[in-house]
Amino acid sequence: MFISAVGHSEDPDAQGAMDEIREQCEKTLSGHKPKAGIVYAAIDFDHEELLTIIDEFWPGLELIGCTTDGEVSSELGFSEDSIVLLLFASDTIDITAGIGEGLKDDTKTACREAVEMASAKSEKDSALCITLPDVLTGSGQVVVDSLVAELGKSIPLIGGAAGDQWQFQKTFQFYGKRVLSGAVPVLLFSGPLEYSFSLGLGCSLLGSEGSVTKSEGALLLEVDNKPAADYYRKMIGESATIGFEFPLAVLSEDGGIDYLRTPAGDFDPETGAVALFGDIKEGSKIRPSMISRDSALASSAQAGETVVSEYPSGQQPSVALIFSCAGRKMLLGTRTQEEPNGLDGMLDSTIPYAGFYTYGEICPSIPIEDGAKLHNHSLVVALLGERNE
Repeated sequence: MFISAVGHSEDPDAQGAMDEIREQCEKTLSGHKPKAGIVYAAIDFDHEELLTIIDEFWPGLELIGCTTDGEVSSELGFSEDSIVLLLFASDTIDITAGIGEGLKDDTKTACREAVEMASAKSEKDSALCITLPDVLTGSGQVVVDSLVAELGKSIPLIGGAAGDQWQFQKTFQFYGKRVLSGAVPVLLFSGPLEYSFSLGLGCSLLGSEGSVTKSEGALLLEVDNKPAADYYRKMIGESATIGFEFPLAVLSEDGGIDYLRTPAGDFDPETGAVALFGDIKEGSKIRPSMISRDSALASSAQAGETVVSEYPSGQQPSVALIFSCAGRKMLLGTRTQEEPNGLDGMLDSTIPYAGFYTYGEICPSIPIEDGAKLHNHSLVVALLGERNE
């Protein structure tokens, strides 16, 4: 048995919101006791009060969560300034939480502690891990690489980076009743878990391939031994400025898109450098790309179709997880609600879904053995369920 329940409330009062969410979740749980959960909350809530109420309702819950740039669920679709709670009940699958602190000081140690804490609570084989890290105090890609090193590349790592509603000042991560910042929470599924996942991009490549010849973390300095701004202007026009419609594509060996990097601002007028929302390695092959509202929404629907087709035949998912980029939300604007609506049309109406708009999406490469990467401007959709043996 593996049951997932979703509650979603726009009540600005934490107690009022949780009373509404509890009623929604208990209706689905039908008397089953949840063992774990994920909570997504807007930045302006009293998060300590929120977590205390959740613990009062469901004591001892293995709980992680984070602040967001917008929330989505099968209850209300897209919303801002709201709370989403996803609960899991199972008598076959272990679902255990862990936390690592101090990402800024020692990312590898924080990630190791998070994985070790979650792993120590189960004797079953790990199957999949969800993470909701802070990426404002350090490198999101280093967090992902460190978690993959601890889990092993055969264990899929999915999730999204915490947000703060486009303020880029401070995000919060949740573990049990604790509210933290600069932390990496994980939720580890162990036992007979079945899953599928897909990645939605919606970009078309522009111009010709370039090579990153100088970079520092998330700062793109030179392409083909010239200032990064020169490459951009050559590809998208002399008068063009960087915007959400022009993410940078980092290419795979076959020339396709491996992952995207969204510019974090315009060119540096003195150096021609471009700040990105994720690390980019020297030697990477790149091309600019272009995305529109229509192509972003089309990719969302395609991601939903793919995740359903990839789910093992004859198995029934329990829940869909959604992690979409805050940059896509900014691009979509008044059409943001159409993204979960498009996914909704691809999923069985009995499958609840929950997710949020992130500061970076985390998803395995294909094949899984290549490990997970930090994505920008992308949509990650995953289905989870119990494997029938």
